[in-house]
Amino acid sequence: MKKKIEFDSGKKVFPIIIAVIGAALMLAMWITRLNMTAVVCVAYCCIVSALIVIGMFFKRKLYLGFVVGYCAALFGIITYYIAFGADAGFGAFTSGLAGFSSAEHPLLTGEGNFFTRLLGNLLHSRYCRRDSLRCENR
Repeated sequence: MKKKIEFDSGKKVFPIIIAVIGAALMLAMWITRLNMTAVVCVAYCCIVSALIVIGMFFKRKLYLGFVVGYCAALFGIITYYIAFGADAGFGAFTSGLAGFSSAEHPLLTGEGNFFTRLLGNLLHSRYCRRDSLRCENR
């Protein structure tokens, strides 16, 4: 006889820690406004989804803390990119002020493929480092 998957809403320490980390990552993304935080949050979502699948296959349980942490982090990613935009450029990985709008560079307006947009970001960042006065006055 097959055992059904149970929903475990008990107060176990590890699922609660996972939920707190997910909520903290969501808040960190909104506060710092860095794309690197979003990348960390996506990695967190991948790890938690693997933990959810492993828990369902081997223990036949779905832990509430895992689901809450995953949903908080995913909600944070979606609202972060809706509120702050996903076109901040590669500079926004390390500084919230270093990003730029995709409308400022012709290679980033949707023409071409990923590599032409990457080249546009690299050219723009090199251009801004070389002549920061001209880049700021655009």
